[in-house]
Amino acid sequence: MEEIINKVLDYALKEGAKFAEARYQDLRYNEYVFINGEIRNINTGLIKGIGIRVLIDGSFGFASTNILTQEELIKTCNNAIKIARTTKRRGRNINIERHRGYHDTCIVKPKISHNEKDFDEVIKDFKELDSDVFNLEQRIKTRLFNVYTHNEYKLYMNTEGSKIEHQMPYTLIYRILTAIDPQKTTVQRAKGVGGKKGWEIIEDENFKEDMERDAKVLGKILDEAKELKEKGQFDVIIDSEIAGLSSHEACGHPFELDRIMGREAAQGGLSYAKIEMLGKEKIGSDQLTIIDDPLIEKSSGYYVYDDEGVPARKKYLIKNGYVNEFLTNREYANYISAKSNGSARSAFYFNEPLIRMSNTYIDKGDYSVEEIIESVKKGIYLKSYMEWNIDDIRWNQKYVGLECYFIENGRIKEMVTNVPLEMTTGFYFKNITAVGKDLKFHTGTCGKGDPMQGVPVWFGSPTIKVSGVIIR
Repeated sequence: MEEIINKVLDYALKEGAKFAEARYQDLRYNEYVFINGEIRNINTGLIKGIGIRVLIDGSFGFASTNILTQEELIKTCNNAIKIARTTKRRGRNINIERHRGYHDTCIVKPKISHNEKDFDEVIKDFKELDSDVFNLEQRIKTRLFNVYTHNEYKLYMNTEGSKIEHQMPYTLIYRILTAIDPQKTTVQRAKGVGGKKGWEIIEDENFKEDMERDAKVLGKILDEAKELKEKGQFDVIIDSEIAGLSSHEACGHPFELDRIMGREAAQGGLSYAKIEMLGKEKIGSDQLTIIDDPLIEKSSGYYVYDDEGVPARKKYLIKNGYVNEFLTNREYANYISAKSNGSARSAFYFNEPLIRMSNTYIDKGDYSVEEIIESVKKGIYLKSYMEWNIDDIRWNQKYVGLECYFIENGRIKEMVTNVPLEMTTGFYFKNITAVGKDLKFHTGTCGKGDPMQGVPVWFGSPTIKVSGVIIR
């Protein structure tokens, strides 16, 4: 395969390309869907092919194929060249920074390979998990498990001489538990665990124990939780799950430079962030630092080189409240006279690489959770959410709490639920007055692009306190 790819890259240069790259992918996956203990679907498949991108006449062209002969790859390269020349954008001549060629092989070996369990064993394991949660709380009438595993090999090569291989497993287990009390209400909890791991993820992430805790909490909400009667101004303590999601939605997406410059306008929206803010504007409190780091080993967003062959690194998007760095790729970094920070990712070989997050999180601070709770005279503690939304420039956001508690004089009191947390991003970031030490990560799939690409990510945060929130 390497020999064929080299010939195709040489061909692209002879045809006038200033730069060309090829991404080969071999991804073998299994997916299982369980509803109430019964297996509803098993899907197994192979995604295999090459994407070729060329930079020619100041424009990128991209094409892909799953026919892996030299003749077909030359044809695909010609298609990419035609697309580049046909779709040249007026007023924007693409130039990219140059890198030396990188030669590296990046391998993650699972402790328990996906191949060590056959279909029957997986079905048996999840039937038992379903039985455990139902026996614990029989009002959980709907229990859904979506289990996805893959083993992936990727080879990246370009005309700078790079040859980079990634070989990694991935496991994602997503669950939705729905508890119903006909005399009261319905509550639902959705959560996933994922990472570049094998089946050991179930033990590593305490999946069974965490699920059983969720089941008990759903029962407690049905039995004890009341609507918040008192409205007005509160100090709000936000657990890592909600705060971590906000780091992804209210910082990660709006700090994607292609989005800032309008590429996502027709799909994902625009951004409140502006290029002139970079390094100058303070949008958060001194306590707030938000990081995107693809080098967290075995995380969902882990990679060593991005899909443009650029070495991955840790990025401080917001540092002590200041706009510090945007997520970039080779093309968009050039527009602000910067270098790519290794943030180009594609879901599959047939997708063009886009600027994407990896593992985005609020950095840990100096407080224990107990100290944060004790600092609150009158407040609300949001530990999980049932729904959320954010506008298309990532400025107005809302989270509706699921497991919540009233706090009075530094003590947790009664359980409340359906607490609506509505804030602008500016108010939220500037009013973070305490950040805990208890950094935790959560699993997600980040969507972007047209056609839509979903890539695995983590988001995270310690427990934080936001002061002076109006709850209506």
